Amino acid sequence: MRPSSRTPRFRHRPRLSLPATPQTEPKRVATLRVVLVNNFESNAIESSERIDVYPVGLLTLAGVLRNCGHDVEVVDFTSAIGRGEIPYDENVTQVAAERLLEREPDVIGFTSRCDSYYLTLGLMRWCRTLHPDLPLVLGGPQATITCADTMENFPFVDFIVRHEGEEALPQFLQSLDGCAPFHEVCGLSYRSRGNIHHNPDQPVISDLDKYPIPAFDLFPPETNTAGIEVGRGCPYSCTFCSTSRFFARRFRLKSPQRIVAEMTALHQAYRITHFQFHHDMFTTNHSLVLDVCNEIRRSGLPVTWSCSSRIDRVSPSLMNEMREAGCSAIYFGIETGSAEMQLRLNKRIPLDKVFHTLMACSECGIKSTTSFIVGFPNESRSDVEDTLRMLGRCSSVSHSTQLHVAVPLPGSELLSESINSITFTGYIGDVSNFGIRMPDDFADTVRKLPSVFSAYYHFVPQELSLDDLHGIDKFFMSTFRFWRETILCLLHDGIIKSLLELYQRFRSWARHSTKWNDSSQVVRPILSCAYLLRRFLPISFLGSGISKLSLSREAFKYNSAVMQLGLQGELARYSPTSSDSVITTDTVLHPARTCVVSNFLCNVDVLLSSVRCEQFDSVTISDTESWVAVCEGPMSRETRKPEVIQLDDWMKAVLFAVSSRKTPVTIGRNLWNLRSKGAETSLEYYVKRTFEAAEQLVQCGLIMASSEESDHSQSKVRVMLAEHLLPWSWGIGV
Repeated sequence: MRPSSRTPRFRHRPRLSLPATPQTEPKRVATLRVVLVNNFESNAIESSERIDVYPVGLLTLAGVLRNCGHDVEVVDFTSAIGRGEIPYDENVTQVAAERLLEREPDVIGFTSRCDSYYLTLGLMRWCRTLHPDLPLVLGGPQATITCADTMENFPFVDFIVRHEGEEALPQFLQSLDGCAPFHEVCGLSYRSRGNIHHNPDQPVISDLDKYPIPAFDLFPPETNTAGIEVGRGCPYSCTFCSTSRFFARRFRLKSPQRIVAEMTALHQAYRITHFQFHHDMFTTNHSLVLDVCNEIRRSGLPVTWSCSSRIDRVSPSLMNEMREAGCSAIYFGIETGSAEMQLRLNKRIPLDKVFHTLMACSECGIKSTTSFIVGFPNESRSDVEDTLRMLGRCSSVSHSTQLHVAVPLPGSELLSESINSITFTGYIGDVSNFGIRMPDDFADTVRKLPSVFSAYYHFVPQELSLDDLHGIDKFFMSTFRFWRETILCLLHDGIIKSLLELYQRFRSWARHSTKWNDSSQVVRPILSCAYLLRRFLPISFLGSGISKLSLSREAFKYNSAVMQLGLQGELARYSPTSSDSVITTDTVLHPARTCVVSNFLCNVDVLLSSVRCEQFDSVTISDTESWVAVCEGPMSRETRKPEVIQLDDWMKAVLFAVSSRKTPVTIGRNLWNLRSKGAETSLEYYVKRTFEAAEQLVQCGLIMASSEESDHSQSKVRVMLAEHLLPWSWGIGV
């Protein structure tokens, strides 16, 4: 090992810190250069965004190690791949290992997770090959739960720090430096003289406040959003989950003062305005949640935050308090819509309260995400249909819905019961090996070690086959992200009997009518489904036999217009082919704001509110055409709810003229056409109605008034018209 008195090679970064306490004063040892490596993240590989890969756990460990005097760096290869710095192919682990060794570390620490474990082990193997004497230490949930099997089958793994590492990892580094023997480090598994030793576990950390603030400066946020760990441990024992085993079912929450201190530090250093609270079950203790809310309000921080919870661990009064403190979104894991499966999985959520809780969440201004899983062992076809039915019902009020295919998680009770009946597929859910080929020797190993790599296996369904379920997750995540109103109306109109029928018919059509293969590795599979659905739905369900005034037709027109507009942000980068186009010629897209103006044959405002609340009987169909503007705010994941504005002829004329930025004659001709329909003919009337219509459009946000300060609204409108229609009166009456 190199001497520790060298000059650090890393550039200086400002550190965020909390006031020192006697508990945080560590024993000083020789300085080691420690590189901590984050997991590979499949859902962010296609993007350079780091919001989904924020390594809060590693940053916490980095803060602890720096407090011990070590030189620490956090490396994230997902971001490097997204930026094009590392090729994403079968050689990714070798190239990544070479990049790690260029940093000349004394120790490399790897975290682990089930969905990328073979990549983590592949990276470790290359590091051992390229540098046989370098200490490599593994940690994290996957390595903890599969510790014995991992060390027995992978000889390049010499050290594993099990469970929480804040105490064990610094002690391990002292042992490397000769300050203490390995057998005294609780929570450490290690290899010595050909034998594997497993020391007793570290006690569960009861006081999370005693450690220094995470080293956020080692991985500074690049957006206005960051994740912070507010606590650990879930007190529940769902049979499909392994979280409770890793944290020993010990629910803990940081103090309100500590949580706000971390938020304040990030807000001041990086202008963070939205925080993702990392905790599986934040709302377990209502009293503690209220204390956190009160502390956030007292701080005066101009921030919002999101968290995770259970349907039965929130109440309208609690959510109102959370909203007042800045809570903007809650993630609910419902998992199954089958009452019988709720009991089998030991989830035990009262399904009759799900919809009412989501409605209450929406009414108090908090967005909700609901998550479901299909593909459990002993799950019948009717159980799957119950889950899809519940997913569809939740989608009418929930901000977003998710569907996943069950994965046998290491350490879960469900895997222990089914270990002899799971089958190898090579897929994580339906994400195909992260888009790269698994090395042949690792593929063989994965097949031989289902207890270690169970995440690449699936349960065998009771009545449906695995092929029946393959692709179902990305299909319904696409369906309810882009085609929610259309699908719900198809169910209401009786055009489809069940969502499972919809999926099966889509798969049959896609396989015979397109080159799409639901088992292939495709870029952006959810978007692929979204565009195929735009072709599939009219052909299969909205043909000539359907009434032109049906809800399904109108909902399809609305979803099509919104999709072409690219309201979901990333859709703007994908241009559908002309053969995919289903937007009618009377649809107009306006650049003044993200909006679409179209001619509908029903009251769209009533339609949307009815679909979201499932009050279909209140929808009235009109025989007359009605121009409306469907609008959304800035393109972001947090603002997707559309706004529907009824347009009269005057508003339509002004909007068309302003948004198209045509010559003044444009509005003159539009108004002339209005006059020919029998309107009053005086110039004063045209001027008055033009101002009134323009002012309404400004209030709706469809066009923007001048930034010039004025208390008089009509003055603002005059300035706006002068900017866009100068001279606005010349075209009138021409």
